[in-house]
Amino acid sequence: MNERIKNDHMAGDESPIQAVLASQPDASDAANATVARDSTSRLQSRATVLLTLFIATGALGIPLLWVNKKFTQGERVFWSIMVLIYSTAVLALGGAIVIWMWNKTMSAIGP
Repeated sequence: MNERIKNDHMAGDESPIQAVLASQPDASDAANATVARDSTSRLQSRATVLLTLFIATGALGIPLLWVNKKFTQGERVFWSIMVLIYSTAVLALGGAIVIWMWNKTMSAIGP
């Protein structure tokens, strides 16, 4: 029936288009909305953002900090600088370990 309605309307017929009413949302839609709201509120948590910055993403998580409404402008600048310093230190330490291991391996293999 919907196909006939579309074809009649597209053919230039000026008859009114029939509307189909949407069904009422069921309980699962309400549960999904609650879960989505809870996950959004967790993403807006200050502790979650800081843990994500320092444990998981480093400098790549700075956009998450800047879209979070619970931090003031000054706090965002402060935490951005802290995360950049922390990320630089972690990368430098990792690089130093790789160089140390390379030198140890080369000295064990010989000239």
